[in-house]
Amino acid sequence: ANFIKKMEFKPEFIELVRSKVRDILKQNKGDIEGQIQALENRRKGFKNKLSRLIDMRANGELSRETYMESQEEVDTRINDVDSQILELETKAKLDYRLIDEVLSLTTNIHQTYMEAPDFLKRHYLRLFFERIYVKDKKVWKTTENPVFSVLRKQQQVLIRGNWLRD
Repeated sequence: ANFIKKMEFKPEFIELVRSKVRDILKQNKGDIEGQIQALENRRKGFKNKLSRLIDMRANGELSRETYMESQEEVDTRINDVDSQILELETKAKLDYRLIDEVLSLTTNIHQTYMEAPDFLKRHYLRLFFERIYVKDKKVWKTTENPVFSVLRKQQQVLIRGNWLRD
């Protein structure tokens, strides 16, 4: 946490990340909306088929057994489509949460790290470090993640003090 406290991203880099995130969000939102629309069209088709089955049964064109089997099959397909729609909507919500985490990390690295659950802290550390060596319960050596190394060398990440030891 003390290492991360010394880091900050340059404002230009933060704006670049935000711009890319907005682009990804727009693309994902369009993709998901298109997929949901296709699924809603399928659901509508299944409901029309169910309506036709009811009419056919009412007109005596279908036996009770055939109607029941067909109705059960159509109901199953409608439920499958509803599940797929729910899955896509959930995925969209997760995308927004993930993007919020990314933006939060770029604007206040230390606070985001401190507030994160342990499993997420490990992921954050992997963004910056390939390896962290601990000796006597103290960090004595780190190896930068290659991507982070490039950002640091391009001065997109500002680091106060000398804390990266090779």
